[in-house]
Amino acid sequence: MLRSLVGSEMCIRDSSGRMPGTPTSSVPNAVYVNGLDNKTSEGDLREVFEQCGEIKLVNARHIPSGGFAFIFFRDEMGAQRALDNPRTEIKGKVCNVLAKKQVMS
Repeated sequence: MLRSLVGSEMCIRDSSGRMPGTPTSSVPNAVYVNGLDNKTSEGDLREVFEQCGEIKLVNARHIPSGGFAFIFFRDEMGAQRALDNPRTEIKGKVCNVLAKKQVMS
């Protein structure tokens, strides 16, 4: 780890010069899914996306206008397989699957 002073704050970087947690490639290991029915459970999401790869975590939220979720895979291949089908049917409703990086930037 490298430490450097930026302005008045100390920044810690790894040996490649990136800050810890900075993505290392264009495909993250997570996807963002929106347009979910409010009754969609984390189990429903696992059932649909486990065919793409091993899931580490499902973080689903429901709001009055619908639901959304972040699906975290063990590796980037799982996320890539999920992104190969950007319009996925879940509980009878067609939902959008986006790269988490697209949403966060």
